[in-house]
Amino acid sequence: WANAAALAMHGVDAVEDLGATVDAYRAKFQLRYRNNHRLGDDDYPIERVVSGEAFSQVVVEVAVAGEDSPRWVHQVRSLVLTDDQNEPECLVLVIQDVSAQFEAEDRFEQSFNANPAPALICRLCDLKFVKVNQGFLDMTGHERDGVLARTLYDFDILAHADKRDVAKQRLCEGRTIPQMEAELDLPEGGTKLVIVAGQPIDLAEQACMLFTFADLEPRRKAETALRHSEDRFTRTFSLAPVALAIGTRDGHRLCDVNEAFTELTGYTAADIVDQPLGVVDLWETGAIQHEIEGEIAADRPIRDRELRLRLKSGQVIDGIVSSEPIQLGGEACMLWAMRDISTRKASEREVLALICRGLDDKSIARTLDVSGNTVRNHVARIYSKIGVNRRNAAAAWARARGFDGDSLPARHPADAANKEVAA
Repeated sequence: WANAAALAMHGVDAVEDLGATVDAYRAKFQLRYRNNHRLGDDDYPIERVVSGEAFSQVVVEVAVAGEDSPRWVHQVRSLVLTDDQNEPECLVLVIQDVSAQFEAEDRFEQSFNANPAPALICRLCDLKFVKVNQGFLDMTGHERDGVLARTLYDFDILAHADKRDVAKQRLCEGRTIPQMEAELDLPEGGTKLVIVAGQPIDLAEQACMLFTFADLEPRRKAETALRHSEDRFTRTFSLAPVALAIGTRDGHRLCDVNEAFTELTGYTAADIVDQPLGVVDLWETGAIQHEIEGEIAADRPIRDRELRLRLKSGQVIDGIVSSEPIQLGGEACMLWAMRDISTRKASEREVLALICRGLDDKSIARTLDVSGNTVRNHVARIYSKIGVNRRNAAAAWARARGFDGDSLPARHPADAANKEVAA
């Protein structure tokens, strides 16, 4: 006898279609365990119940003879019905179709294994790890056999968690473990910084905890590299021979200046830090300040801009200013670089005066007691600034502006030596 449900679980309509005998049943249906091992003749549940064996919760996959893939997954147990004298009267095979459940578990298994995000599953009743995916093995370097069947006590993934007590309490209660930073011990020594979280799940009707991980090691390396980079920048900034200042982009307030800046301008860090450049009155005019701040607001780079700077003493000098946006401590800042070019500007005026007098480069070099390269550099800068490319044009430009070179002051040998060094 078989009820309608049992017949449907075998895809037949009548008891005869199951087979008149146990041997006939084995011929019509091929059974195997979930690990793909075929059942021997004596292991068939129907054979075991006929032999009087009591068993429960046997899970088998059932395929129709001649087909490779199973159609159903059955969970089977035996039941013995006795008469009034407590003698066996009927032998019953109780079958439950659990195909949908195991199909869902198969899909979960495939998704779990294929997911690149590192993950572990721990059984709550004994805290044994029952599943580990390739993502976790790749991240940590552990072998699969070195993780599975171990418990949380000897492979404690929460040992270095920053909220370890919370995690342990939630694990004992079978509740969600919130995200937290932790360090996993690696098989070759050392640790790996991760974010770990736990989510309670049921797996094969057993309460488990799914642990997922995010690798924070790249972030830690990046933060370490950034910290080292900022340390190197700070040392370079302090020791640089060029006047440097760091200011915020919002309001252009100065955050720091180096020694070269103090030597150039006379302003110490105590004088100028946390003050806007405009308030310090470093620029000669308000127009220059407005122009500079407009360039920064428009995200236009400032490169070797010639302008006049007012020092703390009140003296005004010719300078070159450059600025570069930087990130420092996570804040958007501006790096300012300044150089005094007063000596060079004076030399350029002297060279232009001698050009107006008709001297060639060699004659100018002898007159100023400098090298020919220095003269050529001055001439090239003069041409670039006034937009000409010939000596006659440069002389005409100067004379049109009332500068003919007749007022060139006499030079002293010491001045010549100083200008040669400056050039």
